[in-house]
This record gives sequence, C-alpha cells and structure tokens, in this order.
Amino acid sequence: RGSHGRTLLRQLSQLAQDQIALSQKRLAHGLPKSGGMTIALEISPPGFIDYAKQLEWKRDGIEVLSASSAGETEVVALHVPDGKLSAFETRVRDYLNIDVPARKPGMPSKPKNAALINVIDSIRGAAFEDLWTDDEIAPPGMDSPQWVQIWLRTAGKSPKIARDTFADLARRFEINVEPGYVSFPGRTVIAARSTRAALEKALELLDMVAEIR
Repeated sequence: RGSHGRTLLRQLSQLAQDQIALSQKRLAHGLPKSGGMTIALEISPPGFIDYAKQLEWKRDGIEVLSASSAGETEVVALHVPDGKLSAFETRVRDYLNIDVPARKPGMPSKPKNAALINVIDSIRGAAFEDLWTDDEIAPPGMDSPQWVQIWLRTAGKSPKIARDTFADLARRFEINVEPGYVSFPGRTVIAARSTRAALEKALELLDMVAEIR
C-alpha cells in the first residue's frame, strides 16, 4: 500500500512538471497557454473498473477519451484540465492515509479508494499509441502521409466550431483537414491527411484529440 501509493504520487509530481513545460511550449508556438493535458492510466488486471463511473470526474473536468488493450494491461486515456492533477493526488493520499471500516463485523478495514487505486499500475503522459484505437489498420508511418479519422473533443463547442478550430491550428503542423465532419455526443469526427510525426506533435500541443483511427 505505502510503496504503491508513493510511486503514484511521484508519477503525478512528474506529470505536474510536464504540464508546466507543456504550457511554456504552447506559448512558444503561439498557442493558448491553458488547455490541460492527456494522460494514460495503465490498469491491471483488465476489466476491474468502470471507466465512466470511476474515472469520469465531471466536477474536475476530467474526461475519459479512450481505452485500449495492451496485453495483460488496459490503457485508459484521459483529458485532465490544467491544475486538476490534484484530483488524482487527493485520491491517492486518501488511499495512503484513510482506512474505511468493513461493512461486515470481523472483516478488515480497507484503504479509501482501494478499488480504484489498487488496479492503477502507473500514471503517465499519453503516447500516440494510446490514442490510436484502430485494431485492424496500422498507424501511419512517421514520415508517410496517410488519411486518418480524428475524433475531437467537442468540449462544449458546436461540432463546426470544434472542426474549424482544429483545422486552423492543424495547418501549423502540416495536417490537412477535410471540410466535412460527423458529430456524436461530445465528439466531432473529421478526416485528415498527415504523417505520424505531425500528429504526435499536434496531440501534445492542441489538446483537442480524443482518439485517432
């Protein structure tokens, strides 16, 4: 318990430093400073948590983007607004310091939030592979342009505004976006032609991508 909780707190501390560096990098590219970051939770064993109930923390603006399998581990990608890594830190500290009495007499107490924290192997920044959700087609090569679907977080915007905002910024990364789009609740799906190298840079700096297929 102690070792696991302290490891997660160290990882969250590193992510907080990464978030500061990311804000500075956005400013250097003439992009809005704030916007949050995309992180990945490695969950093991798979299937032990309900992402929508246990990780969709609307009060903190934390949003589940996608989930994928990586062998014996599930990887859940999340959007975390600026300053909201503290929501994870609070839960981990409660796990370390608070015991919840058992519901049945004679049973041992459990750490608070144990059902969630026990199955989180690690917390890290999300990589391109974490947002590539197509199991049948390989992602584009680093320098070979390919057509892809990009699923954008609508984040309260209209689908057209979400599409136009991304398309305008994506030009800086040599990502060519088609004019049309398809909308779903909370998502706007666009077609774009790009290399993996350009997409990886945009994923980090634009903070709008939920998944790629």
